[in-house]
Order: sequence, then C-alpha cells, then structure tokens
Amino acid sequence: EQIIKYWKYPFEEFTVNTEDGYVLTLFRIRHGRSSTSSRIGPPFVLAHGLGASAEHWLMNPPKSNPAFILADAGFDVWLINFRGAKNSKKHIKFKPDSSAFWNFCWDQMAEFDLPAAIDAVRRVTGAARVYYAGHSQGTTVMFGKLARDPDFASKIARFFALAPITTPTNTRGPMIGLYFLQPILQKAHDFFGGMEFVLPTQYLAYVLSRWVCPYTRFGGASCEMFIAIQGGPSKFGIFNRTRTMVYFSHYPGSSSLRNFAHWGQMIWRDKTGMYDFGSVGKNKIHYGQSSPPIYNFSNIRNVSIHLYYSANDAVATADDVEMLKTQLRGNVVKEAIHVPGYSHNDFIAGTTLKTEILDRIIDIIR
Repeated sequence: EQIIKYWKYPFEEFTVNTEDGYVLTLFRIRHGRSSTSSRIGPPFVLAHGLGASAEHWLMNPPKSNPAFILADAGFDVWLINFRGAKNSKKHIKFKPDSSAFWNFCWDQMAEFDLPAAIDAVRRVTGAARVYYAGHSQGTTVMFGKLARDPDFASKIARFFALAPITTPTNTRGPMIGLYFLQPILQKAHDFFGGMEFVLPTQYLAYVLSRWVCPYTRFGGASCEMFIAIQGGPSKFGIFNRTRTMVYFSHYPGSSSLRNFAHWGQMIWRDKTGMYDFGSVGKNKIHYGQSSPPIYNFSNIRNVSIHLYYSANDAVATADDVEMLKTQLRGNVVKEAIHVPGYSHNDFIAGTTLKTEILDRIIDIIR
C-alpha cells in the first residue's frame, strides 16, 4: 500500500477465501495516476513467482514498473498473493506457525488459489475474462491449472508467460541445488510435516544489503553479481543498480518446504508431475494411483498464450521453453519471443521492460 500510494496510484485491497480455507490478499490499482475517466479498463492479473509476493511487481519507479505501466495504459491491475506469500499468511482454521498451514505446494495454488483469485476479479469487475501475466512459478501455476482443467481457459482473455517454467530440465545456478537437496527436503517434510522454508540466500541477501551493497562501487557490483548468480547475467544497462537495496528488501522470500521439495522432484525426474508423497501407498491415498499424475500440457486449448524468454535466464532456460513449446498445441502459442540479454529477474524489474515486452503486450491487446 505504501509503495502504490507513494507513487500516487489508487490502492485497494481485497481478501478472498480458497475452497480449502486459505485467505488470499489481492491488491488492486484501478487506473493510472493521470486518469480522469470514470470508466475502468479491462482487468489484468499479475501473478508472482516462487518465494515471492505481489510486491515483486512494484519494485521499480513507474517507468519500469509492470503494474504501473499497465495501469497507465488503461488497465484495471490486480496483484495476486498466493498462499504462503508475505501478504497471504492466513487460514480460516490454521495458524501460520502450524504444520497444517504449510502443507501445500504449487499444485494447490493451481487447484485452489488461481480460481479463487480469478473468480474474485471477475465478480468485482463484472468482466467475463481477464488478462493474465505470470512470472516464473506464476506461469507454472497457470499452465498446471489449464492442463488439469482446460475449461478454465474460458476465463482467460490472454496468458502472457514471462520467464515461463514447467519442467526445469536445464535450469542452472542455485536452483540446481534443489536437485541434490530433494531427497533431504522430502524426508524432512515426511518427518516434520509442513513447515515454512526460508531460502539460505535470504540470510546472505540480508547481510549483503546491510553491510555491502550501500558501500563503494565494489559493494554495488557484488550485489549485482549475487542477483546474477541467482537468475543469470543481465545485459549491460538492463539491471538498475540504483534499486539494489529495494530488490534485496523484497527478495528472496520463503515458501513451504513441500513446495521446494516438489521443485526438486521436477528437476530430478525431468517431468512436470504433481507432488510425489514418496510411496505407492501414500500416492494411492492422495491420487488413487501409485504415482503422481503428470501434467499433460497438450490438454491446454482455447486460450492465447504468449511466451517471453531469454537465453541469459538461468532458471527458466531457453532450452526448457523450447521444450514446452513442443508440448503445447500449436494453435495456442501465439508467439514465442526471445528477449536478448534478460536475466530471470529482468522480466519483472528490467529497465527496458516497457519497450521490450509491455508495450508489445499492450499493442497486442489493443
């Protein structure tokens, strides 16, 4: 709220309950700051990635801020906070410090959070369909939902996938650590139950932001290098060094232990399946079969999908996006745009985001 109001944009906050009892927070920016029209534009929903929150769409000043750029273009912008995110740590029965609260992964975000949020936006605005842009796991959730429930496409006007990721076969950098940690994370989940898992890099980011980034040119370069290690190197001029302290104050965040274990399973098995509970018996209890169901992306139909990716991205790699294209029906992929020099985080905070991606999206819709 403070960020949005500081830049003199209208702010509204909504809460919506999922079918399984989580209370999600949605932020709304009804229009741009210079709008004098009483007419509200079409709803545009933005969905964050792993360990992130809606705040990640708001880290830059208006000229390179996705939410503000879309609001100024005439859209009614809605920001989702998925379960477990900083602003969605509530449940109608469970406390956020309980094991039961954290017993989820992105499967449940796709099954429960996404329809609850999209239906709330449609109900408030009266729109039959919404525009949707996801970043990283925000795309995974939508791909998963559309694969399991193809009719959900009737609620989506267009799906813009920024740094899309489904099967992370070729992921690089620290993300690959989940490949080796997966057995440990799963056993920890089996032993301790659901729990919040904070990325180790969060503590390092805290130290860097307080004691390194603010001091000398070396400090700024070190922090830029730290972000590059996480998501890949940015082409010169795309990363905004003056905002480093802001980025570190919002990133990285946490998620459930089960969610990180799930991502480890996906890297380990080279396929996108639902969470594996570790035994035939447990899987039969949850799924009625001995192994987790696989997300079949060829089921996705009747929706326009736009893919934006980069060879510099160490998380949602270009090879994995190319593989995803082969799994989708040809008629649903309207375009697959390679954005030169973009790291994983540049797709939400790059200085050239407006000219490289958002202006194109706005033109497509218009």
